Amino acid sequence: MCCKLAFRNVRRSLKDYFVYFLTLTFGVCIFYVFGSMDAQQAMDSPVQSSIFAMLIQIMDVLSVFVSIVLGFLVLYANTFLIKRRKKELGVYALLGMPKGKVNLIFLLETAVVGALSLACGLGLGVAASQAVSLLTAQVFEVKLDTFHFVFSPVAAGKTILYFAIIFVVVMALGSVSISRQKLIDLLSAQKKNQRFRAKKLWHAVVLFLLSVALIGTAYGMFIKNGMRVLGNEIPVIMAIGGVGTLLFFMSLSGFLLRICKSNRRLYYNKLNMFVLRQLNSKINTTYLSVTFICLMLLLAVGALSFGIGVADSMQSELEVCTRYDVSLYNGSANDSGRPVLELLGEHGYDLDDYLERSVSFAYHDTGIRKSDLLAGCYEGEDIPGVNVTIDAVSQSDYNALMELSGQPTVDLSQGEYGVVALSGDAQKAVKRYLATERSLTLAGETLTAYRGGYLTGSLETSTGTGASGDVVFVLPDRVAAAIPSIRGTVSGFYAGDKEETEKEFFAFINQVGGEIEAGSEVRIYGATAEMVYQIALGSKVTFLYIGIYLGIVFLLASAAILALQQLSEAADNNQRYRLLRKLGTDDGMVRGAVFSQVALYFFIPLALALVHSAVFFYVMQDALTSLGVQNIWPSTLWTLGIVLAIYGAYFVLTYFGARRMATETSLATK
Repeated sequence: MCCKLAFRNVRRSLKDYFVYFLTLTFGVCIFYVFGSMDAQQAMDSPVQSSIFAMLIQIMDVLSVFVSIVLGFLVLYANTFLIKRRKKELGVYALLGMPKGKVNLIFLLETAVVGALSLACGLGLGVAASQAVSLLTAQVFEVKLDTFHFVFSPVAAGKTILYFAIIFVVVMALGSVSISRQKLIDLLSAQKKNQRFRAKKLWHAVVLFLLSVALIGTAYGMFIKNGMRVLGNEIPVIMAIGGVGTLLFFMSLSGFLLRICKSNRRLYYNKLNMFVLRQLNSKINTTYLSVTFICLMLLLAVGALSFGIGVADSMQSELEVCTRYDVSLYNGSANDSGRPVLELLGEHGYDLDDYLERSVSFAYHDTGIRKSDLLAGCYEGEDIPGVNVTIDAVSQSDYNALMELSGQPTVDLSQGEYGVVALSGDAQKAVKRYLATERSLTLAGETLTAYRGGYLTGSLETSTGTGASGDVVFVLPDRVAAAIPSIRGTVSGFYAGDKEETEKEFFAFINQVGGEIEAGSEVRIYGATAEMVYQIALGSKVTFLYIGIYLGIVFLLASAAILALQQLSEAADNNQRYRLLRKLGTDDGMVRGAVFSQVALYFFIPLALALVHSAVFFYVMQDALTSLGVQNIWPSTLWTLGIVLAIYGAYFVLTYFGARRMATETSLATK
């Protein structure tokens, strides 16, 4: 009998709490999709395998955090469901059903909903993981000859285990909550109102001004420090901003109604008086949850935008770091300034079989510290690569490299020097430097800055512009020759088919390394464009997936909490809607009132979260510009699109659910 009642109750309540079931299903789906990275088809090459191994480890850690977030969501939702079902459970007890069986019915209902959402979520997750697998393969440009069905038993087992633990804990807590309730409390639960304390106007004004001051302080600290140099300030900024947000919503109920009442045309139009009083009362008793939702939305927007934005920045920097097919340099402990080709030739090796075109050059030690030259030119207090010296190349070597790679050459006049600035951060600093300092003394000769500004020519293929290699001097040949060379380097392009030559070249370098370096201090290092490209793509996918994973989970949690609150509110307002109908209110006005109430409750926290996000976008734009991204609008628009699509879908579902409850209540009075 208990099983029959449990299944009947689930079937009857599924329509009212479809949002809860849908959220659980999507939560299981996302949990499985991002936990099934071990089954991706793109894990072919050693570079990709190592990247995916790191990604899987990160996802494992994040899955624990996500399971905690989803666990709190399920617990919160179950609290609303218990509150909604108290009268029904009280009727069971009144009819003589023992409390043990009442608890058993609740446990069975929770288990049925959990099992259904887990089964549907896993099915949807397995289907979605196929698309993610193809997308990942496309991003890594892996050619898939045949499509293989992707399924991860480990991810499926982990998903079942985590959600089973969540539901067991929720069922246990719910059972304890029900067992402690008295019969009279169960039967009269819907008649109990939350305590409402009307704030005095001056209290609300003080709280509002204090909230604005705290939020403004957090904004100022965030803008001043920026994302690149934030450290111990992060918890302080988050605490100040969080308290300011809490005080904002605490003050809102104190003067929101008074402001609206001052506009008689607005206040007395249709059912606005009813809607505003309902909203004022609800915010006054739920400002803690509204604050939590607002901050969750901020985290969702931040995670999504940061993941997408950093992925775009890596793509921009990748173009600078892969101008040449390959670059090798002499990393020997002694005599590192010797040319690589000369060093290889002494040991009987020749690169002509692999490189069709190449330029051999050397970096020279200027002895000028980056911190001394560019002090005060960076926007942040810290200078990247503060303890390194700035290297230099000769004008002839620079122009030869530019001609080789198709980049603009430079024509230095007598007594001039040039400055190469590769990263966006370095370009800003060098531009400020050139606007103030125009002379430089090297090898006993005073040089003036190149009249055309900073240069942007890439000299080698590397894993990144780095803190030390993002600023390089271009010196006249005679000055460069008078300065010791510190690193012999060669950059060039492969001969023949790049893919085949890449494999042969790797084998050649491994052979050279094994034979030359054995028993000697000679070391030759290097990077190929393909290797750098794969590493950058792996980092791009890592940031992108982490941002999407966390962003969507935060977004689902905040939207689901709002939806459940509004559906519960609509159910509690049965008597009020019935009274409105008796007073002559038609269904159109009731539907409009429901729409206004749900819309205000959904979009007030979203509005403040978007204001917070605007400051985050401003700071992120400066940080990403330093990494080479000149336009963050694409990532911003993608983020806003994802947020509005998911959040808007929950709003629509919540509105139709609440409208159905209100309309059915109204029709019952006819």
